[in-house]
Amino acid sequence: MLGRAYTAAEDLGSNDAVIVLSHEFWQRRLGGRADVLRMTLTTGGRPRTVIGVMPAGFTVAGQKADFLIPLRSDTGTTSRGERPRQLVWRRAPA
Repeated sequence: MLGRAYTAAEDLGSNDAVIVLSHEFWQRRLGGRADVLRMTLTTGGRPRTVIGVMPAGFTVAGQKADFLIPLRSDTGTTSRGERPRQLVWRRAPA
């Protein structure tokens, strides 16, 4: 909806200080601020730069999430050349 998703490079190493917000979180917590991109939010004691806002109603595995952050993976690839994937999310309040 706004901005972009994070890149594969941001999912590796120390380039993961970015965050993508849900449309609902953006509206509820930030009042739909037009200047949200490049804003810094702190999650888990770590500052992250907002790079995007997902479309309204976006879900992860059928569940709403307030935001998405890269899962930093320093493991590279598997023996078959595939990147290992994990999915973790915090459910939005009902």
